[in-house]
Amino acid sequence: MKNTDDYIIPESLRPDWFHYPSAYIQLIKSGHTNLTPWQIVNSATAMNIYHRFRNHLGRDLIPFAFREDREDLACFEKCKGESVMIIHDNTDPGWEDEASYSNFAEWLNAAQAEAASCTFPSEDDMRAVRKRFGIED
Repeated sequence: MKNTDDYIIPESLRPDWFHYPSAYIQLIKSGHTNLTPWQIVNSATAMNIYHRFRNHLGRDLIPFAFREDREDLACFEKCKGESVMIIHDNTDPGWEDEASYSNFAEWLNAAQAEAASCTFPSEDDMRAVRKRFGIED
């Protein structure tokens, strides 16, 4: 993993309503972020997706992870407290909600369970998803 600051949007750039849950910051600082098929989104990518979702879906969603084998993003949403929304990217407004969790810890437990039983996607699949989200290969 790169510098932990790469995965936390600087306070000066993030929306006023958004504050990371302490469990997220602890995960990033621990470096134990191998959650395949989920990958932590860097802060620049998170802000780009935030603006795209705001324009396309009309929702204030801050993504923090993407799923390599689908076009799903785990996001925090304005006015939803610590809930985590699973949003399917590249779809029409109204069709994007895939799932939700009551908080980051609940999402993390589910992601860790998925990681324990994950069959790793092919390199071509991973490259395509990284390209889709503008993540360096």
